[in-house]
Amino acid sequence: MGGDPSAAGDPQKRTVAATEQDPDARTAWRAAHTADPVAPFVCVDETHTTRAMTRRYARAPRRERAVGRAPRNHGRPTTLLAALTSRGLSAPMTLPGAVDPAAFTTDVRHVLGPDLPPGQIVVRDNLSAHTGASIADLIHARGCRVVFLPAYSPAFNPIALACSPIKEALRTAGARTQEALEEAIRAARHHHRPRRGRLVPALRLLARLIGNARTCSSTSFWCEIVGMRYDILSTINVGGASCCAIAMIQ
Repeated sequence: MGGDPSAAGDPQKRTVAATEQDPDARTAWRAAHTADPVAPFVCVDETHTTRAMTRRYARAPRRERAVGRAPRNHGRPTTLLAALTSRGLSAPMTLPGAVDPAAFTTDVRHVLGPDLPPGQIVVRDNLSAHTGASIADLIHARGCRVVFLPAYSPAFNPIALACSPIKEALRTAGARTQEALEEAIRAARHHHRPRRGRLVPALRLLARLIGNARTCSSTSFWCEIVGMRYDILSTINVGGASCCAIAMIQ
């Protein structure tokens, strides 16, 4: 039982990646976009919210548990779709339940599409709801191109880090009705200013993924997210469900 105990390394939380990941495809994706500037990238994704969101941490006397209460049956989740651009988080839309092709097509046609100037590169994952030919046609009609992330590579999309402050604000709000949740989503951008420490890593991640090291040191223009708020733009009907399109206001 000899040897140096330190040679075994320290115990760490394991980071688990999908076995279906293709390392060659991930390397090829990076290589294909090395020459692309960061500014035209539009990273699209969705995140789920519920009426059971609550703070993860709390204070308690020493040696006592911090106890909280939240509904176990939170009902149908509310999905927030958004895009991370060089102007910040844009084109947000909420809808009840999960995203399906009809909902995502409506988002691209009425919310994301009108916000896309020509020449943008729309990045999205391989979720079946994102891959319809009609969706690509709508984006191409705007003079933009579509780029799919490598399979099972959610870490390649920096929007998750950029949306983290919104999720924190929703946990703090603790909305317990659908109306309160919708209002909390709209108010999150107005009342919660993302910390620069959270935004810059997300934006540097995008620059690093496409191999543009020079842009990693000049990401201040991405931080225009700070100070923006959202307001209701219109209500869209998708398959009988009411979806809120939200406009971004300076």
